[in-house]
Amino acid sequence: MTHDLRITPSHAVTRTEKASAEGELAPLPSDDRLASFYAGCPVALFTTTPEGRFIDANRAFARLLGYADPTQFVDLPVPTFYGDPGKRQEIMGILDREGAVHGHEVEFVRLDGTRVWVSITARAIRDAAGRVVRYEGALEDVTPRRRAQDLLRLSDQRFHLLARATNDTLWDWDFAAETVWWSENFERTFGYRLDELEPGPESWMGRIHPDDLDRVYRSIHDAIDGTATTWSEEYRFRRADGEYAIIYDRGLVLRDGAGKAIRMIGSMMDATLQRRQQILLAWQRKVLEMIALHHGLEETLDVLCRDAEELSAGRRFTVLLASDDGLRLLHGAAPSLPASYNTAVHGLLIGPRAGSCGTAAHRRAPVVVEDIATDPLWADFRHLALPLGLRACWSTPILSSKGEVLGTWAVYRPSPGAPTPADEEVVRVATRLAAIAIERARADLALRQRADELARLTEALQRSNRELDQFAYVTSHDLKAPLRGIANLSQWIEDDEHEHLSEASKRNLELLRNRVQRMDALIDAILDYSRVGRIRVPTEVVAVGPLIEEVVDLLSPPGGFRVEVAGPLPSVVAERTMLQQVFMNLIGNAIKHHRDRESGRAVVSCADAGSHWRFAVADNGPGISPRFHDKVFIIFQTLEARDRSEGTGVGLALVKKIVESSGGAVALDSDVGRGAAFSFTWPKGLG
Repeated sequence: MTHDLRITPSHAVTRTEKASAEGELAPLPSDDRLASFYAGCPVALFTTTPEGRFIDANRAFARLLGYADPTQFVDLPVPTFYGDPGKRQEIMGILDREGAVHGHEVEFVRLDGTRVWVSITARAIRDAAGRVVRYEGALEDVTPRRRAQDLLRLSDQRFHLLARATNDTLWDWDFAAETVWWSENFERTFGYRLDELEPGPESWMGRIHPDDLDRVYRSIHDAIDGTATTWSEEYRFRRADGEYAIIYDRGLVLRDGAGKAIRMIGSMMDATLQRRQQILLAWQRKVLEMIALHHGLEETLDVLCRDAEELSAGRRFTVLLASDDGLRLLHGAAPSLPASYNTAVHGLLIGPRAGSCGTAAHRRAPVVVEDIATDPLWADFRHLALPLGLRACWSTPILSSKGEVLGTWAVYRPSPGAPTPADEEVVRVATRLAAIAIERARADLALRQRADELARLTEALQRSNRELDQFAYVTSHDLKAPLRGIANLSQWIEDDEHEHLSEASKRNLELLRNRVQRMDALIDAILDYSRVGRIRVPTEVVAVGPLIEEVVDLLSPPGGFRVEVAGPLPSVVAERTMLQQVFMNLIGNAIKHHRDRESGRAVVSCADAGSHWRFAVADNGPGISPRFHDKVFIIFQTLEARDRSEGTGVGLALVKKIVESSGGAVALDSDVGRGAAFSFTWPKGLG
């Protein structure tokens, strides 16, 4: 049986061989009924020689292998039907050793080349000497079952690959067996060994946060006991390290024909990171809105601590504020600590061994004390903390935008330990929000103080202006009265003594009256200058074109002097009298300082300068040297001797003050011999 004999087809078997085989096989069934049953049996039956030749096979065997009739293949060697010839050797070995084979599954090759899985049941028939003379057996087509098994195996393989590939934890709850199966991700996500888990649903229910348990229990049993096919819930689930993960759980309820729930499969997604980010963002938005709406600092810090405690189970938070001198820490907020503790730490001196907070402020860096009971930094303070169940304290300095210590943010825990990444994230957000709140509160306080100071200064300024107005009025009256008396007296003298006065005396009296008039004009100019920017009158829309006509009419230039307007002039919002004074001084200077007034010329123009209009008054007078351009705008400064000049030295200074107080600027473009062009800008949207 260990060799593979290839023999000739059955019709070519020698007479001697056939006679020998017939003798060995006798007595064979010869009954017609038995032959008919064999041929028509629905089970595929076969008989072969030890050498691998067919002795017989029925029609069912032929159909199984794709043949119409056994005569089509009885001449073929048996090994040609095996998909893997080695499998035949395996079966022959079993028959040699055990005499029979039961349900051995192999692949056979059909006539069309396709393959079929069959289950072989066969026995070896031996003669009196113990030699195998033939094999008898039957084939069963198990292809559908094998394919189903392959599909199931592939599906199972895909399921396990998916379970490994996804970040979700898959679960399968069998209600009848009261068991729960978990995928490998359960161990990776939550830190529990799968072989140490309870077998039933207690492995799940026993780790749900106590505050969420009733809600989740009712929710899932409503789905199981009702008609729902799906279920979902969000809750907190305890990890092996004692921290809670935020879970989004989804399940599919499988029911029998009667609608009874028999099984439930689902997946748990660890949504801790995403959910915490959402909570942190909402937390920041809430606190920032409080800051923007000017809630009190104490209220804002209290909310900051309370919300942090809701976000971080088992933690208590405090804020201490740096004193103005930066030497001590003062109570800011500690909603979950007793007043006695807060009072005890109020005024804590900042230093190198001042607990977690005082040391953090001193170092300007975070300080992590994992065990208050043993850490030397708490030697002077542990008697305050330990009776309250405070065993760990991590403190972080709250720094301003300039790096100054504004205070500290502290985290207390009831058991020794170091901060987790989640703790560090809360600290990072909280210290930033606390810094904004404290800086805003300090800025508001400084602003209120400045506002109070400004109010005091404003009142003092208004009082000073009132006094100045009164002084100016009195001064004007007291100064002008003697001037009028001098002018009148000189005129009376000239009238009474006209015939006795020499021409020189007459000129002196005339000069005296001119000086009085100049002094009177100077007093008026000084008063006008003092009022600019101090006394406000209502603004109005002023059409500059008609205003120029009024100014020219008031100035009454000599007959030959021309004042021209180049192009259209806009309308502006202004105090009309102030704008009129600007043009009066500029055009008046062009007339007054021209050496040939009969042929003089001044041109008023305007150009668009963006947010402003740029007005200009250019003349063809003698011009001004560039070295005097700054001097001309200084009060009481003139370029000519007082005896030769008609001006007071206030006009251009008044122009500059009016323009600048209205949001504009003045400029001069001139040189000796080429005239002067004074320009100024005026806001388009003033008022």
